[in-house]
Amino acid sequence: MPNLLRPIVERCVYQLMPKRLTRYVPQGLDLLLDIAKQNIEYQPTVVFDVGANIGQTVLKWRRYFPKAQYHCFEPVTDSFDALNAATSGMQNVTCHRFALGASVGTERIQIHSKSTMNSIVDARSLSVANQCEVIHVDMVDNFCNSLKIERIDVLKIDTEGFDLEVLKGAAGMLKSQSVDLIQCEAGMNLFNERHVPFTDVANFLQNFGYSLFGIYEQQLEWSGPQRLRFANPVFISEKMAVSRFK
Repeated sequence: MPNLLRPIVERCVYQLMPKRLTRYVPQGLDLLLDIAKQNIEYQPTVVFDVGANIGQTVLKWRRYFPKAQYHCFEPVTDSFDALNAATSGMQNVTCHRFALGASVGTERIQIHSKSTMNSIVDARSLSVANQCEVIHVDMVDNFCNSLKIERIDVLKIDTEGFDLEVLKGAAGMLKSQSVDLIQCEAGMNLFNERHVPFTDVANFLQNFGYSLFGIYEQQLEWSGPQRLRFANPVFISEKMAVSRFK
């Protein structure tokens, strides 16, 4: 499907497909359709895009949920500038030039030729600072306290192996189940050393009462072995699972 037509088709399917038909779409194909199957009226008000890169996620979500308030976190200078340009004039999108993690401080992030691969984890394994940028790191809990944000509808995390650190920094919000849906990136086999193992993420969130809602964008190994390399699991709070989706 041509890239120019894809967002139009996606928006029409989401908004116009009757609820009685969305229930027949298999779980795990599209998060937005899976939400629609549960409650076609669901409208998030606060969305966090952690590892926003150049705006791929926020631009898509904003087409479906134009009234939500989006907070985009991107620490790398070049990517942040592109993100800022892509969302310029969008009053409901705020871009923040720092990362989120388990503590407040600074980190190095390795800059790759493909910006979606930029990684704090990669930089930690380097003995020299070549191709690295020093960035500021805050915490979800600290950020929410400072802006008096009491609830996050969707917390999307894509940080190339740093996802669990982001979740640790959101422990306060998770404990009170003040985050409805969490999407992160997780490794799906023992040979994947780049992403946080799915079991580590699942076990961590389970301690706060979160359950698996669906597994999206599944990717096989690029090098040939027919095993799942990584995916984007989505977890749902117990509070939302038993009440808001009825």
